[in-house]
Amino acid sequence: MESFFGRFKTENGSLIQEARDLEELQAIVGEQICYYNRSRRHSARRNEAPCTVLRKLVRSRGTQ
Repeated sequence: MESFFGRFKTENGSLIQEARDLEELQAIVGEQICYYNRSRRHSARRNEAPCTVLRKLVRSRGTQ
């Protein structure tokens, strides 16, 4: 969790600082978390996006 928040703040610090109010900040954080969990490539997952890894896992379990 600490690693996630550290990386999140590093990668999104300027966006977070530019938010004009709480609603805009919540929207920015929500969008970035969706990006991080669905699209951002992770080195721990052979540089694949989490959704790609999940689809492969579901397919492989369906064929067993």
